[in-house]
Amino acid sequence: MILTEEAPFSAAFPFRLLSNTLVLADARTPVIARSGYAVCTIEYILHGSGFLEINGETFHPKADDIYFLHRRSTHRYWPSREQPWHKLCVVVDGPLAYELLRLYRLDRVYHLTEVPQLRKYFDALLVLSHSAPLLHHRAAVIFHQFVEHCFRLLHEPAAASAAPEVLALKKHLDRSLNVKFVLERYACDTGFSPAHLIRSFRAAFGIPPVEYLLRQRLDAARRLLQYTDLSIKEIASRLGFADSYHFSNYFKKHVGCAPSAFRRLRETDK
Repeated sequence: MILTEEAPFSAAFPFRLLSNTLVLADARTPVIARSGYAVCTIEYILHGSGFLEINGETFHPKADDIYFLHRRSTHRYWPSREQPWHKLCVVVDGPLAYELLRLYRLDRVYHLTEVPQLRKYFDALLVLSHSAPLLHHRAAVIFHQFVEHCFRLLHEPAAASAAPEVLALKKHLDRSLNVKFVLERYACDTGFSPAHLIRSFRAAFGIPPVEYLLRQRLDAARRLLQYTDLSIKEIASRLGFADSYHFSNYFKKHVGCAPSAFRRLRETDK
């Protein structure tokens, strides 16, 4: 999906979302090679794997990984012939995009492994309509949230030192935004006690696992309400709620206002 800006005064806005699309490669997809790349592409791998050579470094990205094709880079990349990748592809341009990447120390980062928690930003960009007013302004906010989250993943000491079972639980929670999660059932399946998982998760991330999942769902709900035209019913379904009534009560309890009121407030602020 190629995105264009319709608001005439946005021509000078320093961030542009040039494209956001689903890429479905197959065994015949050729090697793509570029030198002095003009923009920045960031891709999240949904399934499969592939190969990336960029600025003299080599990587083997796979499912739940992200890779960056930075501006001015020299790179080659191609899918695995046995398991070709399916990807979410974002292309951005503009001084704001490059300054954010520099400030958050991502301009020399090429590959992030096992980061399912970052998929939500690609999903949020994907549902933006090409005809939406202030498209690039909305995309810039989501992109800023994305690079800030990348920075925290790279530099938070708690995440690096957490026990394997805690990191596995966090990864499971990041994939559970739209499904029911029961800690006791997960604990039973993994062989750890709920008390141990709660205590260890809180020590690593400052909050218990169920509250972490709650915050992730609320953050996703806020983004979808603010930056998309999805109905309340569609958002409820996307986040795994039984119906829009359940979602609205849940949102109001924890945010302080109904989803419809939250959306109206954000529209007033534009």
